[in-house]
Amino acid sequence: MDKQQKHQKHHQQKKTKHPYLLLIMGILVIGWIGLIFYFSSQPPNASNRQSRGAVDVFYMLDDHLDFTDTVIYEKAVDFFKNVILKGQYETSNALIRKSAHVGIYLVLGFMVTLLAYYYHRRYHLAFILGISLPTLIAVMDEYRQSFIGRTSSLDDVVLDGFGATVGTIICLLILMLIKFILYLSKKHRHT
Repeated sequence: MDKQQKHQKHHQQKKTKHPYLLLIMGILVIGWIGLIFYFSSQPPNASNRQSRGAVDVFYMLDDHLDFTDTVIYEKAVDFFKNVILKGQYETSNALIRKSAHVGIYLVLGFMVTLLAYYYHRRYHLAFILGISLPTLIAVMDEYRQSFIGRTSSLDDVVLDGFGATVGTIICLLILMLIKFILYLSKKHRHT
């Protein structure tokens, strides 16, 4: 297939997309970014109350599900504390706050990757956008926090970028798995 045919195929794929789905995905990404900015615009005391509330919910869930005694949980916490956070944060409140950075940007990385792939159908572009856009948002958010009485932290940007990278990789692996399953299904029908 020459370059002209690839170009025509790409434009044909763009035409077959559902524009409403693309719009919904875009609105979800923008909404998630708005949610990030909303939470980070809270004054320090309100932010601490929110994370203490999250710790309380976590312990309440643990009372019912008893997951903190499992080997998987202990290994995950040990990995997060010692490898990701380098042993810097020990309190439950601090761990919840730092893990929230990873989780929130994991979701954003996943969403941006999915949107980029749906629009362009190119893995490499989805990979680049899935990591770079959330990291740019993280940098802007940390910078903005310095104007509202909160501290800006390069460590938080690194955690956010890590979360975006994990979300991007998860999204791409799921997309590749779906594509592989569809390929096998198509191949099976033709035999």
